[in-house]
Amino acid sequence: MTSDADCFGASVGLHSGRNLFYSFGLRLTSADEAGRYHYDYSNDRFENLYSGVHKLTNLTDGVDYDKMSVDQIMSAMNENRLLYWLANVRNAETLRSLDSDFGIIPTPKFDENQENYISSNLGTSYFAIPNYVTDTDRAAIILEALNYESHRLVRPAYYDIVLKGKGTRDEDSEKMLDLVMDVSYIDFVFVNAAALDYAAEAVFDAIIARKDSYASSYEKRQNKDNKLMEKLMDSYAEMN
Repeated sequence: MTSDADCFGASVGLHSGRNLFYSFGLRLTSADEAGRYHYDYSNDRFENLYSGVHKLTNLTDGVDYDKMSVDQIMSAMNENRLLYWLANVRNAETLRSLDSDFGIIPTPKFDENQENYISSNLGTSYFAIPNYVTDTDRAAIILEALNYESHRLVRPAYYDIVLKGKGTRDEDSEKMLDLVMDVSYIDFVFVNAAALDYAAEAVFDAIIARKDSYASSYEKRQNKDNKLMEKLMDSYAEMN
């Protein structure tokens, strides 16, 4: 199949592929009563989720993974050759130039037994107060005030005006955009990627490598991942 001539059911990229796991209900960790996170995803349910993503991404005719550029995707959509583009909501700005009509929907559930839709974040930016700061209370107040002002001023300007006002074409898409934002899940392992040796990313990396099971990858990483998680939890505990 060629990106410039054939019809595709869906185009999936790196981050949208990762989002499939979260939209299917994946949780890599859980917290105990003390607030310490532990990996607990190696089970039959995870293998079913993994198999579903693998079959969709690698074994389904008409599903393209990361071969089409944004320009090729736009051309395919304009020519009615692409049905679904799994992408982050920011791409609603890109779609403004489309001649063909389009709508926005959340990433699908895994099956009919899943109660709610789930979306995830593309990346995470966070702020920290260095341990050499002496007046931590003042620093925390300033940081919280900056975040509040960002939520009050920046978020509405981008979300309401740019995304909803200019990036959607109908009321249904506006409602779908609200739904995507309302069910957003931020994964603890993904947020702490550097400290945890990119354990969250490793799951979809196995899909990219066309592995039909994650069991062997999990076994290779298990001891190291658990040690890194314990180290990170100790670091957080020292801050209290």
